[in-house]
Amino acid sequence: MWLVLLILITLGINFCHLSYSNDNEYAVIKLQCYFESFGNDGFGCRTVNLTSNSRRTFIKSILRLSTTNSKSKSKATNNDVNTFYSYNGNITFIPKQIGEHFPNLNNFIITKTGLKYIEWRDFKHMGHLEMIKLNENKIEAISQCAFHYLENLKSINLDGNRIQILPLKLLTNLPNLTEFSANDNDITHLMTEMFKENQNLKTLLMNRNKIEVIEIDFHGWNIDRVEFKNNTCINMKYICCAHVIFKNFTEHIKKNCGGPDFC
Repeated sequence: MWLVLLILITLGINFCHLSYSNDNEYAVIKLQCYFESFGNDGFGCRTVNLTSNSRRTFIKSILRLSTTNSKSKSKATNNDVNTFYSYNGNITFIPKQIGEHFPNLNNFIITKTGLKYIEWRDFKHMGHLEMIKLNENKIEAISQCAFHYLENLKSINLDGNRIQILPLKLLTNLPNLTEFSANDNDITHLMTEMFKENQNLKTLLMNRNKIEVIEIDFHGWNIDRVEFKNNTCINMKYICCAHVIFKNFTEHIKKNCGGPDFC
């Protein structure tokens, strides 16, 4: 079942909804979180005891927890929150309606949870997002439409998951994307049009995967950093372009058996 699904996603079949065994399960939760300073430029909702194991988990309301922590911001409202942060939660799916409760999110972080699936509705009403960080989870599948309506997105981090295939159209409609990182996954193949619409991409990190073939054409790009350390034997079909300068590129991939087919 999953093998067939992954193949269809890779080929770019035009669907966004993925079917799961618990499609009929439904849950409504009250999201508990602390409002805290996050970095130097905003407030964050740091979740507490977040549980979301159904793809139809909806957030009914926000329960703001009190704390004596000096980082806590007592006067901040939902509209002031620009960062959603969940750490070590009991999550399989991202709960829906986060963007409706926090309409001004710029940063979305879920890390070290049991998160397995990224769906097309997960980032609905989050048009201001600039950074998505979903590292060190258990992500196996991503809808090819998951990021389609996030035109302001600049950075995606999928490090440390179980991803085998990146959907062909995953990064379409992201003209401002400058950084994509998917280190420490099980990805085997990067196809020609994977980053076709991401002409502003500056950093591409794919270390410690199982990549065997790279078909990406970076012709005419001004990319600064590309890393494919510790992958399988890499066969590069189009990456070798006369007008592209990869800083220390050979050094980055010298540990790949056979090395690159590099001009």
